[in-house]
Amino acid sequence: MASQALRFALQIGSTMVLARLLAPEDFGLVAMAGTLTALFTLFADLGLSQATIQREDVTQSQLTTLFWVNTGVGALLAVLCFALAPLVAWFYGDERLIGVIQIMSAGFVLAGLSTQHGALLNRWLRFRTVATIGVAASLFSVLLALALAWLGADYWALVGQQLGLALGMLVGNWMAARWKPGRPQISADAHQMLRFGGDMTIFNLLIYCTRNADNILLGWRHGNHTLGLYERPYALVVSLPLRLINFPLANVMVPALSRLQNAPEGYRDLYLSALEKIGMATLPTLALLALLAEPLVLILLGDGWTDAIPVFFWLAIAAIGQPVGNAAGWLFVSQGRTGEQLLWGVFSSVVFVAGFAAGLPWGAAGVAMAYAITTLVMVPVVFAYIMRRGPVRFGPTVRALVPGLSGTLVVVVLVEAMRLAGLMPATPILAVLVAGIVAAAGMLAIYVAMPTSRRTLREVWVFAYQLARRRAPAG
Repeated sequence: MASQALRFALQIGSTMVLARLLAPEDFGLVAMAGTLTALFTLFADLGLSQATIQREDVTQSQLTTLFWVNTGVGALLAVLCFALAPLVAWFYGDERLIGVIQIMSAGFVLAGLSTQHGALLNRWLRFRTVATIGVAASLFSVLLALALAWLGADYWALVGQQLGLALGMLVGNWMAARWKPGRPQISADAHQMLRFGGDMTIFNLLIYCTRNADNILLGWRHGNHTLGLYERPYALVVSLPLRLINFPLANVMVPALSRLQNAPEGYRDLYLSALEKIGMATLPTLALLALLAEPLVLILLGDGWTDAIPVFFWLAIAAIGQPVGNAAGWLFVSQGRTGEQLLWGVFSSVVFVAGFAAGLPWGAAGVAMAYAITTLVMVPVVFAYIMRRGPVRFGPTVRALVPGLSGTLVVVVLVEAMRLAGLMPATPILAVLVAGIVAAAGMLAIYVAMPTSRRTLREVWVFAYQLARRRAPAG
């Protein structure tokens, strides 16, 4: 989590600078290219990293098979992406996309070579190493992007940032894992893992279609300027929480829960404890971001992005459901219920795409509103679906989220009361600081007042104290 906080700071800092060096059209152009490259990236992994993590025992033969499958698929996807670049450029009506997509296609080879080494580090629970690699790769990619933007490379700076991150992850994972694959082979005992990965890949494909349908529809209907107004707030309030919270937690929780499949009580306690802490930390914070949409857009993106303020607001509302909703995926994967996960993916994809289409006539703000409403409706539905069986039930899950929901209510009441009373400072930075302090105080007060959240605060305090003691220098 600390490493993700550093990566968050890097992303925010680079966004603040790049938004002033580049135009919204530059971000929109790369987002258009991303609709194809992000799709193909799903197949570079093939769900085999999760198969390596979830499996109780993995042999050298199985790992070698999975490595060469990932590598071969990565090379194939690079060729396909290169060849399809003119088609994407024709669809969006922008010839610049040909070169952008063809250069970005090299990232598939880098990703395919890196997948199994990264999965092994997570399987071995070497989270500090994983964190260090992530921060170093992010720093390298950000510095590369800033240098290219400063030199006047325009949208190529964003292309360099993506390739720099993939290259940094490849080098870091290989150096840390120190695992060498054998000669190319297809092991017979890897069949079950490949089937597991196949289910995961199809599910991830459906999720991709859902998460990129908004970009595709906006770019097709309204052009790259409107798409840029949508893409930057999305990166700040939807993508960043996923990377900052969900991805590192999933890397920890999926292997931990997988090893508790035969201990249902321990499995349930671990899941509910993690979900309660996620709710307490994220629900009020993301609600505060929505309430402070105007000053945050002015601070992070500048005066030229005022049209993105309502987009930021609605996407922050949508982001409220993301950390909690994505925790349902831990149950699907750790219990090996990827077939049910696939069925859910089909259903949810249809619902979300229909919502985006409904909001499309109103531009970026309309699609963002549709995203928010659909997300908040679908979160309880997915919990009810996955908890029909298994060690975790719906009722205890709702109770685990009560502290976070209570903190959210307090934050909304306090900030809106300040606004109505005319106490909100006019200066954007002061508005964010004052509202943040008031919201944090109110959140802490309600958590201290509730027995369950008070116990959680005590656990977090003890953990932080023990961590500090462990890292303190001797003597």
